[in-house]
Amino acid sequence: MDQSRAPFKMNCRKCGKLLDGNTSMEKGTRPRHGDVSLCIYCGALSIFDMNKQRLRPPTQWEQAELSKNPDVARALAAITIAKAKQGYKSQK
Repeated sequence: MDQSRAPFKMNCRKCGKLLDGNTSMEKGTRPRHGDVSLCIYCGALSIFDMNKQRLRPPTQWEQAELSKNPDVARALAAITIAKAKQGYKSQK
């Protein structure tokens, strides 16, 4: 995985948190138009819209395709586990 700064200032379209970095599953790449974004805070799936410099909701077709993607499923599971561990730590 390769990390980089966000190509533009953006907030999650669902929870509103500032998303200022990216982790790519492909080494040496930056987000491109149409790439998928997963919010590390709430797990929302979004699509990079480089023309409007924003994250947009996936279309119904994109959502259906993403729901079949094992990489997306693993990333969402990792976010869920990390949030659960964080909640556990904050309760101590």
